Amino acid sequence: MKISLDPWAEDAANPQAGLNAHQGNVESQLEVKKWQHLQGVSVPGSLKTLHVVDGTRRLDARVLVAGEQAQLYGGFGIYAVGHACLSLHSGRATIQDIVSERTLLVSGVCEGEDDSLNLPKGGSGKLVYRLTQDPRARNERQTPLSMLQSLMLRREQGMSRTLAMDLDTVEDGQLELDTLVLQDGRIDIGSEDKLILGYIKTLETEYLGLEEKALLLNLECGERTPIFYFQYGDASKGRYSWYVRLCDPLPYQPQGAGLVRLEMTAPEDFERIPRVVKKVADFSPALLGRLSSVAHKDRRAPQNLIPTGALERELSRRLGDPALIARRIRQWVMTQG
Repeated sequence: MKISLDPWAEDAANPQAGLNAHQGNVESQLEVKKWQHLQGVSVPGSLKTLHVVDGTRRLDARVLVAGEQAQLYGGFGIYAVGHACLSLHSGRATIQDIVSERTLLVSGVCEGEDDSLNLPKGGSGKLVYRLTQDPRARNERQTPLSMLQSLMLRREQGMSRTLAMDLDTVEDGQLELDTLVLQDGRIDIGSEDKLILGYIKTLETEYLGLEEKALLLNLECGERTPIFYFQYGDASKGRYSWYVRLCDPLPYQPQGAGLVRLEMTAPEDFERIPRVVKKVADFSPALLGRLSSVAHKDRRAPQNLIPTGALERELSRRLGDPALIARRIRQWVMTQG
C-alpha cells in the first residue's frame, strides 16, 4: 500500500490529489514534436505591471422561497472581486477596485417580489440584497451556491478584460508587453482578444497522454512543459496551456505537488502558436517563482501566490462578520410572518 499526503491543508477546498480525464480535443505536439522539460527565462524588463484578479464568495443562509408552483431553494449570499496591482520593478503592491454585492439567489421565479430586499443591520445601517432569479435553474439545494459562483466569475472576468492589453497590438509589435493580467481560474470564452493569463492552481483534470504525463510529473522546480492545445467540452474556442513546477514535492507528497496549469486564448488556426503566447510561457516559471507562497504562511502554498493571498484576505474582510449577518437574516425572516 503506497500512501502520499495531499499537500494542502485538510480543510482546504479542492484538494490537490486526484485527476479526472478531459473529455475533448487535445493537441500536444505544437511547440515541439517530442516532449521535453523546458527551462524558463527571466522576466522581460518591459513588463512593468502585473494585475492579479481574484474573487471570493460566501453563502450566509440557505432558505426556501415560495415560488409560482412550488417551494424554491434559495440563499442569501455575497461575493467580492478585486485585483492586486504589482509593480514588478519596485516590488510594491496595492489592492484596487474591490467591488462586492449581496444577493438573494433563487432557483426559479418568486411570487411578486421587489428587485431588492433591505434587512436591518443595526443602528441606521441596512443590508441590501439584490434579488437574483433564474427560471431555467434546477430547483436543487446546491443551485444557489452555483448561481453565486457564476455571478462572481462573471465580475472577475469583466475586470480582467478591462485591465488587459489587446492581444493583437502586442503580437503585431504595436505595443510592448508592459502589463499582464493573471486571472485566478479559467479564462472566459469572451476574452479571446485580450492578453490574459489564466492560473489554475487546483489540478482536477488530466489533459495529457501517458508519455506526456510522465514528463509532467518529473518536472523540476522552475521548469515548464511544452505548450499544448485543448478545448473545453463543446466550446468553439480553444486554449493554449502548459504546466509549471513551482517547487519540488517533498518525500511524503504525490508527484503532482507544486504544479500549476496556465492557459491563454487560442485562435482558430491554433497550429501556429502566437509569439506573445510563447513569450509569456517562457518567462512564466520565473514570474511565478517570485510570487509563490510558503507553507508556514499559507496552507495552500506554493500555488496560492503571495499577491493572491493578500487580496483574498481583504476580500474576505469585505464580506462582513458571518455570525452577525446570519443573525440579522434570521431576525428579518421572523418578521415576515
